[in-house]
Amino acid sequence: MKYLLTAIVFSFCFAGMSATEVIHEKTSVSIESTVVFDGGKRKKRRVKRIKAKRKRRCKRAARRNFAG
Repeated sequence: MKYLLTAIVFSFCFAGMSATEVIHEKTSVSIESTVVFDGGKRKKRRVKRIKAKRKRRCKRAARRNFAG
């Protein structure tokens, strides 16, 4: 009886582990597809422009330090 119960518990554990791997694969695929449409280069250029603009304003006002 004890061995039968142990075998059942192990089978549920292995079944649960295989089910989580399948779910994990599906989520990683969806994350990968969102990264493709990120537009990182454009975003980087925009941030660079904004930082330069802020740096100029800080220099003119001479009140606030520019912290990159």
